[in-house]
Amino acid sequence: MKRTNIFALLLMLVLSIVFLSGCKTANNVNPNDNSIGYINSDVDTFVVETDYCPLHFPVKWEEYIEVEIFTETAYSVLYSAILDNGDRVPVFEIVFNESNDGVLLGTLDNIEKVNVYLVDHSDNLPSDLTEDDTERIYMISEDVNVLISKLIYESNMIAE
Repeated sequence: MKRTNIFALLLMLVLSIVFLSGCKTANNVNPNDNSIGYINSDVDTFVVETDYCPLHFPVKWEEYIEVEIFTETAYSVLYSAILDNGDRVPVFEIVFNESNDGVLLGTLDNIEKVNVYLVDHSDNLPSDLTEDDTERIYMISEDVNVLISKLIYESNMIAE
């Protein structure tokens, strides 16, 4: 199976868990109840501060990820894997407000309602990745569910 197909399947699994769990918010979810499919919110994370909310990602990937915030067209946060040779490969992106390419994760309801999208960049992975780089990128992409869980538990995102 192609690498992009595996990544797409992993991403679909994560999104299926989110979608099947319904519209739960931090107000009506017991953070200690993992039966709804979200990762326990006590995973050690590093934080990327955005204009909308903090984004948490597992600290075990901090040295393997470069995070960039873009504000030119849409407000987005790009997570790129740092390869063994030092190159960067975009893995996924969180976009606030509107996205033509992303999957709607939910809505932040802070001062104003803001849609949150996840954009998968797996179609753009280089074909000459090493086995270690490929494995690391897939493990990083699996942990996007930690980011989503933290949005729900700590930023009160209402999942779609």
